[in-house]
Amino acid sequence: MNVKKVVDYWLRTAAEDRTVAEHLLEKADYRYALFLGHLYLEKLLKGMIVLKTGEQAPYSHNLLFLADKTGITLSE
Repeated sequence: MNVKKVVDYWLRTAAEDRTVAEHLLEKADYRYALFLGHLYLEKLLKGMIVLKTGEQAPYSHNLLFLADKTGITLSE
């Protein structure tokens, strides 16, 4: 696996999701803005996992699980 290519994929698609989320937020379409915001965070975390481990990111949408895999410490 080419780690750089995989990380670049996650970061590029995350940036696209963020752009769409911001447009939806401007239009007060909060439900879908939140959905795209979730995808944005998920993809950032997956990119961090690949960068840290050199392995494919897990097939999960659980942000807490993914954050744990990165080693990020979350506060309450």
